[in-house]
Amino acid sequence: MKIESLSFRRILNSHVQFTSEFVVELDDGRVGAAAAPQGETISVYEDSASPAGPEAVMARLEKDSVLHTPHTQETFDAYLEQNISALGRNNAFALSLALFDAQSRTESVFSLLGRPEASLRAPRLCLNILNGGRHAYTNPVLSDFSELMLVSRSNDPEKVVADHNEVQRRVREGLAGLDRVVVNGNPVHRFNTADNREC
Repeated sequence: MKIESLSFRRILNSHVQFTSEFVVELDDGRVGAAAAPQGETISVYEDSASPAGPEAVMARLEKDSVLHTPHTQETFDAYLEQNISALGRNNAFALSLALFDAQSRTESVFSLLGRPEASLRAPRLCLNILNGGRHAYTNPVLSDFSELMLVSRSNDPEKVVADHNEVQRRVREGLAGLDRVVVNGNPVHRFNTADNREC
């Protein structure tokens, strides 16, 4: 398939900040759109400041003859990865996802990912236990991890929620004996050491 046209629009992310949503139209008329998500704390896979605006990104793809040239998801992603320093991580992610979105209009996600079809089932619930890192405004301060989470063994939501409540009760008991400090106006618990194992 070929990318027939590429455009963008400005949308608000979950932080109420403007970001670019790219819209990809393929030569067979399929259209896909996507924007990069924004996490609570910027990860190594996100831009703290994008090196290129959407107009510059589209001009780069045009200059490099990426548009109107046959591509697979794999070859398109390889191009994005090779040029990530110029395009920016968020833009590259949004472009890749927009192409995937366009293709998924008529193709199975399994075939797009090159995997055999299997029966779908709900993913296991992940449960937040403690927050850490720079946005530790609820629990421990001394942790390198933004969130410490448990993955449930059960798929029974009622059991999982009940077990999570019990774990949280024990966590609260453990936190009750720790000193509290104020970070960004929020009282948080300070662990005794900077060793992540204590958290």
